[in-house]
Amino acid sequence: MPDPATIFAAPAWRRRLRVAQGLDPADLVVAGGEIVDVFGGDTFRADVAIADGVIAGVGSYPQARERLDVSGNWVCPSFIDAHVHTE
Repeated sequence: MPDPATIFAAPAWRRRLRVAQGLDPADLVVAGGEIVDVFGGDTFRADVAIADGVIAGVGSYPQARERLDVSGNWVCPSFIDAHVHTE
């Protein structure tokens, strides 16, 4: 059975987009970690919003059904979900 996170479904995509924009709460926010930017070669503090088992965004996400405080730890979302558009 295919993983539902890897199948395109317009309603799920729209929800993830709304989570990424901060309009809907994420299922989980990995909060306050030091993000490792493997493309820019730097680190910065931010949250990682997860919706439907997929990373929806990296930034500030105060709304979440569940929060996991990872302050003081490094988070490398590019190793988890490597498909990005840098343009």
